[in-house]
Amino acid sequence: LPKFLSSEDIKRCFDLRDEHHLRLGTPRLARRGWQTTYLSAGGLFRARAPDLHARLRALRRNVDLSPFSDTTSAADARAVLDGLKVRCIEVHEGEPGGSLNDPRHFDN
Repeated sequence: LPKFLSSEDIKRCFDLRDEHHLRLGTPRLARRGWQTTYLSAGGLFRARAPDLHARLRALRRNVDLSPFSDTTSAADARAVLDGLKVRCIEVHEGEPGGSLNDPRHFDN
């Protein structure tokens, strides 16, 4: 989504990253040159940025349903999307040469 996050939103996310590090410690590197901070840990993001959290939750209503049209009705697809929750909000930071390219990595 073009320009979903404003410059101010991005700054808030990095401020929350810093707050997370103060409260819970700096996370270990996932890979050399790559760090992931889970802003949703302990409910931090929802508590400190409720307006941005609400905007993220509302994204599910902007999904293009046309890819589902061959196998699922729009109403059924919308029902599935309406049940989605914001579960994990992450800040990924990479340094030159760093990456998260792990063929065994997956989100469930």
